[in-house]
Amino acid sequence: MMTRRQFNATASAALLVPSVTTVGARAAAWPTRVVRIIVPFAAGGPTDVIGRIVGEQLSKTWGQQVVIENRPGGGTNIANELVVHSEPDGHTVLMGGQSQATTRALYRSLNYDPIGDFAPVAFICGYSFFMFVPNSLPVKSVREFVAYAKANPGKLALASPGTGSSPHLCGELFKHMAGIQMVHVPYRGAAPATGRSGRGCPARRPARRFCSSGRLASVRWH
Repeated sequence: MMTRRQFNATASAALLVPSVTTVGARAAAWPTRVVRIIVPFAAGGPTDVIGRIVGEQLSKTWGQQVVIENRPGGGTNIANELVVHSEPDGHTVLMGGQSQATTRALYRSLNYDPIGDFAPVAFICGYSFFMFVPNSLPVKSVREFVAYAKANPGKLALASPGTGSSPHLCGELFKHMAGIQMVHVPYRGAAPATGRSGRGCPARRPARRFCSSGRLASVRWH
């Protein structure tokens, strides 16, 4: 069983490579060509932004070009499979996260092992989630939101970066604990989820510009 500490650690980003990457590839001069960082979400979300910051610094350090490739969809399975089946020479890496810990429990059939087929390279960062709602919704606190949701069952949507993502699981846990109903609407990343729906538990960065423009409001705890 996953502990609370282990679950909290899944709301993070890390670099991973196929576990069969050869010893020879690691020992030789590396990298010798363009390095691809595969991001399993759409551009503009926290994982994408972090990947671009890391990629820019790695490119300066290595003296080789680092390219960010966004491969959203399939609950991160599209990106995961791409990396697993890539040439195991260390030139294709995954900007992974909690899906490595939860995918096996969410999908009955996978074409890869989300744990055994990857080798961790580095822990990059951890980040928190925030709850945002449209400014048109008459709530300012979590308590008010729960009361509104109970008075309007099934009329609210829970936007997430994708099925099985950390915000999705966070939202499902919140629904269960609060005893409310919301329709889950998965998107292909945090940026489109925040921009098009505006209800959910996304990371802070993609929602900041919508709060500044007055379209969204963060919900305080009390």
